Amino acid sequence: VVYKFIQLFNENSLAKSKQGVAMGLASLGWVAELEQLQPKIVPKLYRLLHDPSSQVQESMNMLWSVLVEDNGATVQKYFPLIVEDLLQQLSSHLWRNRQSSACALADLIQGRKWIELREYFGRIWDGVFRVVDDIKETVRIAGVTLANSLQRTTARLCEGVTQDENSPAAVVFPILLTKGIASPVEEVKSLSLRVLYNLIKFSDKRLLSQFLPQIAGCLLESLSGLESTTMNYIEQHAERVGIDKENLDNLRVKAANASIVGDMLDRITACVNEENLVELSAKLSDLLKNGFGTNTRAGAARFLSSITLRMRYDMKPVCSKMLKALTFNLSADSKTVRRAYASTFAQLSKFSDPKHVDSRVDKLLKAIEEDDDNTTHSIFILELCRQAPDVFARYKQNVLPIAFFMKQSSEKKVSSIWESIWDEGAPSDSAAIRMYNEDIVKLCLNALKSEKWNTRKAGALAIKDLVEKCNGFLPDASTVCDALLSLLPGRFWEGKELCLDALGLLCSKISMSNSSIEEVLSALLECLKKKKKVLITTAAAAIEVVVSSVQASADFPVLPEVSETLLEICTRNENVDEEDRETSLQCIMISVKCLATIWNAMQAAKEKQDLTSIGLKLFTTLSEMISSESTWRIRNEALAATKKVLREGSKASISSEWLQPLGVTILDRVSIEKRERSLSLLINTIQVIAESYGQLMRQDWLESMKSSLESL
Repeated sequence: VVYKFIQLFNENSLAKSKQGVAMGLASLGWVAELEQLQPKIVPKLYRLLHDPSSQVQESMNMLWSVLVEDNGATVQKYFPLIVEDLLQQLSSHLWRNRQSSACALADLIQGRKWIELREYFGRIWDGVFRVVDDIKETVRIAGVTLANSLQRTTARLCEGVTQDENSPAAVVFPILLTKGIASPVEEVKSLSLRVLYNLIKFSDKRLLSQFLPQIAGCLLESLSGLESTTMNYIEQHAERVGIDKENLDNLRVKAANASIVGDMLDRITACVNEENLVELSAKLSDLLKNGFGTNTRAGAARFLSSITLRMRYDMKPVCSKMLKALTFNLSADSKTVRRAYASTFAQLSKFSDPKHVDSRVDKLLKAIEEDDDNTTHSIFILELCRQAPDVFARYKQNVLPIAFFMKQSSEKKVSSIWESIWDEGAPSDSAAIRMYNEDIVKLCLNALKSEKWNTRKAGALAIKDLVEKCNGFLPDASTVCDALLSLLPGRFWEGKELCLDALGLLCSKISMSNSSIEEVLSALLECLKKKKKVLITTAAAAIEVVVSSVQASADFPVLPEVSETLLEICTRNENVDEEDRETSLQCIMISVKCLATIWNAMQAAKEKQDLTSIGLKLFTTLSEMISSESTWRIRNEALAATKKVLREGSKASISSEWLQPLGVTILDRVSIEKRERSLSLLINTIQVIAESYGQLMRQDWLESMKSSLESL
């Protein structure tokens, strides 16, 4: 019939006017018959009013005006038929039908009530998602027009609050969340996000609270789903191109939180209440445990933290579930996610039942003891210390001893975390050590028994730090000393030298019996006989510290043997590589310093020993080191040792036969020395010899000394 009308218009010149159309129809006698065909004609005619062709639109407008007396009443009467026809044609294989249907539907739904649109609302949204992704551009443009119209209609219909299962919100939210945002089509995603944003921004909070679990779950999943696939490619190749993965994850999470999805998540936190909290917590728990993507997991933790700060003690019924989710399988997460989880854990613990927090903290501490070089669990303790100090105070007895020990870890990131925990959790070093002394010592002793060399190393460092800060009070000093001594025999392992340092510091800071000190010196003597330069150097330094700190009247029979061993080390001629040269120099320099200290201690002992042989070797060795064959660093150390021996030692025990060659060597060196520091040491040593031992020196040496000094 419609195409018959078009044919009549083309053939009749009167078709250009409404009167001509009416006359044509009247003359044909079709008016009565058309009234019977209106249910079939009106839906198609309404669509053709929006045909892409302007000529067809003009013709159909003329027909519509002739056939329809009351425009609004006719559309209202045949509204279901019109909508059905338009929805059907939205999927037509003819592009002009799809385009005209989209334009007609955009015009038709404006101002309609929910009771009229309820039956078709979901299908209209499905149709919109199809046409905005149409193959033809003009159809896509028409689809955008329909989308804008439907967006305004949806916002208007969702203004009220209702519990009806067939309410506009109950229909549109599932469509947007399941079909829109999850769609692989960018246009559909963009449209759905825009509509959802407007609904969240302007809708009543009571309405949003009804659908909050579904909205929150979808938005959190979309934090990762909407991210560009380029980021995944960059993440996989970050290490190869020199990009730090942790920094990259931080930037990704920051960008996700600043997006439109992050803004919507921030807005809907105000809609959380006791009614939807349980259902929402179940969704969040699942995302925290099994969520896909860094952004989703970190976003879920951030969302939970925002809810916690708002709900506070109303969160108590779900705290146990949330705490378990936050500490579930942390090893599989990135550092950025773990940091977000830890921050949320600390916030949630402030409003949780103490027994639930206790069980989680115990689990974390147990995991830390099993894997002491991992930051996975320690970051939780740090955030608890920073954000929930009142809660952290309950665990100081267990945590601070671990913190003191773990801050000595060889892993820099691990040690920095535990050092922060100690600095922020301990009242002061001395007070905390006094309070937790026994627990710290127990941890250190257990560490020294470990089969892992890095754990033993951390234990030795912890003991050294403990001795330095305990102000001379260490009840278990003898036990600690025995534990350190037990590690010295056997082959070398990395960190063994730290045990020697700890022993030296222990004997110098803590009051110990002479027998214990003698045992330590004997053990250190055995280390001097090892081949490892680092052990020899550390042992010599430890002996020097121990001997310097003991009383002057103490007698240690092992010291002469120690002196002989040190003299042998100083006079040992070895061919060393350039890489080992620095180590060898340090070994000789510290040995010389130790020799001077031991010589003075042996002279001050109550039981005098025959030191003639050792004295002759000592002065001969010092003379050789000061000579031109030695390097300037060894020469300076030898001069400092000579000055110490002559100034602090017993004058009566020094022979002229030892001192005369040394004085000659010093004078010879003065005439050729160019370094200012070395020259100053030479002059000071000459001054000590002249003032304290002038009577032992020959007259010709004294005259040579005067002339040498005058020439300077």
